[in-house]
Amino acid sequence: MLAEHLVTIPKAEYESMTEKIKQLQSSVNALEARLQGLADNVPGMIYQFCLNPDGTTSIPYVSSGCQQIYEVEPHCIHKDSEVINSMVHPDDTALLDKTILESAQTLDKWELEWRIKTPSGVEKWLQGFSQPELQADNLVVWYGCIIDITQRKQAEIELAQINEKLQANVQEKTLELQLSQERLLRLADKVPGMLYEYRLDAQMNSSFPYISSGSHLIYELNPSQIQENEEIIQKQVHPDDADKLIEAIYRSAQTLEQWDCSWRITTPSGKQKWLQGTSTPILQEDNSILWYGCVIDITKRQQIETKLRQKEAQYRNIFEIINDGLLVIDLETKAILAANPAACKMHGYSKAEFLELTPLDCVHSSSHKQLTEFFAIVSSGKTFDATVIDIGKDGSIIDVEVRGSYFVYDGKPCALATVRDIRKQKQAEEKLQKQAKTLQLALRKIKSTQAKLVQSEKMSSLGQMVAGVAHEINNPVNFIHGNLKPACEYVQDLLRVLTLYQQHYPQPDAEIQAEIQAIELDFLQEDLIKILKSMQEGTTRIREIVLSLRNFSRLDEADFKKANIHEGIDSTLMILNNRLKLKPGSPEIQIVKEYDTSLPAIDCYAGQLNQVFMNILLNAIDALEDKMKNSKNIHNYQITISTKLIQSKFIRITIADNGCGIPTKVQTKLFDPFFTTKEVGKGTGLGLSISYQIVVEKHRGKLYCYSKPAKGTEFVIEIPVFQVKG
Repeated sequence: MLAEHLVTIPKAEYESMTEKIKQLQSSVNALEARLQGLADNVPGMIYQFCLNPDGTTSIPYVSSGCQQIYEVEPHCIHKDSEVINSMVHPDDTALLDKTILESAQTLDKWELEWRIKTPSGVEKWLQGFSQPELQADNLVVWYGCIIDITQRKQAEIELAQINEKLQANVQEKTLELQLSQERLLRLADKVPGMLYEYRLDAQMNSSFPYISSGSHLIYELNPSQIQENEEIIQKQVHPDDADKLIEAIYRSAQTLEQWDCSWRITTPSGKQKWLQGTSTPILQEDNSILWYGCVIDITKRQQIETKLRQKEAQYRNIFEIINDGLLVIDLETKAILAANPAACKMHGYSKAEFLELTPLDCVHSSSHKQLTEFFAIVSSGKTFDATVIDIGKDGSIIDVEVRGSYFVYDGKPCALATVRDIRKQKQAEEKLQKQAKTLQLALRKIKSTQAKLVQSEKMSSLGQMVAGVAHEINNPVNFIHGNLKPACEYVQDLLRVLTLYQQHYPQPDAEIQAEIQAIELDFLQEDLIKILKSMQEGTTRIREIVLSLRNFSRLDEADFKKANIHEGIDSTLMILNNRLKLKPGSPEIQIVKEYDTSLPAIDCYAGQLNQVFMNILLNAIDALEDKMKNSKNIHNYQITISTKLIQSKFIRITIADNGCGIPTKVQTKLFDPFFTTKEVGKGTGLGLSISYQIVVEKHRGKLYCYSKPAKGTEFVIEIPVFQVKG
């Protein structure tokens, strides 16, 4: 039954078909080997990336170049694409995802530069470019290439900072392709840029055995057009770059080192482009050399680099012409790497001389500590800002403002310091400060003088009033006091006569007897004498008060005169007696006198010294009253006044109280005009200031104070016994 369905063919035909199949297989294998060799030798990593409609991703193919790029095996990436996603720098993740999504939506070419950190801790810059293709099932597939551009990016970063010469060097990569013929062909055609094989035989004949379809994006030419006539792309090369391009190819052929070159072309449509080529040369058995490489369009990058170079030139111009000094200092070696003309001129050096110095050579010894702080602060990433003293070549002192911050220069941690000469500014400020201080002192002196004049006028008016009152009181009091003595004698005479009448007429008539009982004659006789004595004591007290007032005012003494200090103190105490005696709710303030009986009369302005005693005693009374308000103790509130003769040349008067004391922080200000510790409205701040002037300036003496908070205060007055006029 089976034999009926068998189809037989002639043996010769079968063998012919078999031979053709073998030949076809051989051809396929050869093509696959060629593509495999291309994939293995293209620097970087060739890959296929898929974005599923549900948002999931996969990497069906990745070349062995992933080992050089990501330090992982291809099968690890096939198994889980998150292996390489996790290496992406956190700051670049969002941008990577965004650009992939935009490419999927627009089906435009995807191209990006981003950073990764490999498992060994190496940080790299990668550049990827791929072309997306929408599949029938809405699957988006990218065929692309990723290359390591770390060195190039480092050069770009350095160029952006100081714009040194771009040093880009793409390392040799060995790629392993494990992809079928169809996948390799599609991958090569979809990579942005152009993959190629370039052959140079022993006779120096060149050809392109293979060119990917990316040639259309680069040269606006199909692969066949280039393969048929390679001169067609040579004619596009800019004349200024032609020799450089040929020289680079021959050098690579001689050394078998990786070929890297960038050059300019003009496409058939008139576009100006910058291209970068990278390929690996391999010596063949027939002594020909075969390069497997890639050409990409770097026009945008070159435009950016051109702008950076222009900015660098602009910054360099500013660096050279700015009036402030600018320095670049190596934070590790402390060497001066760069200095502008202003900095050199400021310190008196030529540029060559200045660059041989260190900052320590330029800073005055008094600012060495600040220089240490400068390096510490800037190295920590903070900004240093201070006034420093520099020293010039001739030893001159230079006041400067220095501001420094951290930055990277030529790959080294450095400070960029600005130095501003502020000598003229400082001189102007010092002059203004002196003028302001002079004006302030003058104003203070005017205010003080004005206040003292007002106070002096008040005291003068008070003295005149006191003298006038004392004079007016003195006359009637003297009249009354002078008449009391004869009045007492007259009354005594009358009483004596009355006593005689009582002795000789013991039995007066009834009317007289009734009047004697009505006026209580016996009591009247006894009490009348007491009344007269009391009146005499009152007038005596009034006379003493008047004498004290006259003694206190001393208006008739316009020059130095001999005066008894004890009398002046007692007169002042007499006037203040009302503040000292017992009051409801307040105990009496006791006065303790410790007078030196040997104290002589001294040359002085007695009225002015009385004013000093008044001011100090009033302060003591105020201090004791303040203590009374805050203390439950109702006893032992006293003022001690002592005098002493010192070496027969000076007298010392000490007035001490056991009041609330004076805070330590204000003791140095006690004699300043307008300074007071009293509440607003209770003191002018002039009493002690005027007292100081009277004692020190008028009497060439001393006035000082000792005080302990909560313990009490002691004022000491020292005055010469004899005053030297002049």
